Amino acid sequence: LDPAGFTNVVGLAGLAPNENAVQFFKNVDFREFTFTFEVFEDKPGSKKADEIVKFFKKGMHPSAPAGTGILSFPDVFILQPKFVPVGTDGKPKAPKDHYLLPRSKSCALTSLQVNVTPMNTIQTTYDGTFPLVTVTVTFKELTALTKDDLEGGY
Repeated sequence: LDPAGFTNVVGLAGLAPNENAVQFFKNVDFREFTFTFEVFEDKPGSKKADEIVKFFKKGMHPSAPAGTGILSFPDVFILQPKFVPVGTDGKPKAPKDHYLLPRSKSCALTSLQVNVTPMNTIQTTYDGTFPLVTVTVTFKELTALTKDDLEGGY
């Protein structure tokens, strides 16, 4: 928000802007969400960690349609934490939205960190895969959160 432009628009409406409020809302921070996953390769030749890393790598980079020279926007993510309740019979029920963790508005993946030595030693299986991989991802919302968003469950 440009303070000078805001002053002009408010002045046209016949109102006097509060310069302190304009300065306060000049740089509203967007929410960030960081998650860390530990992926254990439980079967020989399993490539779960590799698939997860590739999914996030592809999602955080733009694509370039052939011959256009124009980059498209990277993938947009919406985070909706869920949990699986367990019935009285001990069997899992259908997943439900988590009532304490906030869901997100549209997010971009801004950071991807992969650690193949979470115990500070290099270990591989006989086929060269890493048995334990730690993946940390950070998402940042693309728009600022408003009071109405909070009423909507964000």
